[in-house]
Amino acid sequence: MANKKRSPKRSEQLQARKLDSKLVKIGNDKARLFVLSPGGSRLHPMEVGSTAVIEGRAASVPCPQCDGRLAVKDHSVDRQGKVALRRVKLRCVDCASPQSMWFRVAPPRPN
Repeated sequence: MANKKRSPKRSEQLQARKLDSKLVKIGNDKARLFVLSPGGSRLHPMEVGSTAVIEGRAASVPCPQCDGRLAVKDHSVDRQGKVALRRVKLRCVDCASPQSMWFRVAPPRPN
């Protein structure tokens, strides 16, 4: 029995599914890198000199899923013992994925 060629439409659909699958994998990899970067998790908070810059810094980071713009939804203080971390909840304007960034306000260091 001879191999049948796929119809052009079927071949295009297969290529589109493969591309979608690769894009999802890339998005997942970028999300994992985001968690490991400064501010991506409670374990790796981003250090800032003042609370005034926190929301601006958080909003300037692109969405780890789609590289879209993140909008600040909530900014709160999360205390564990003596350590107080600032948590900023964000939502992507394009893909609507929720994100969180963590900050620690550190006093300025002497020169």
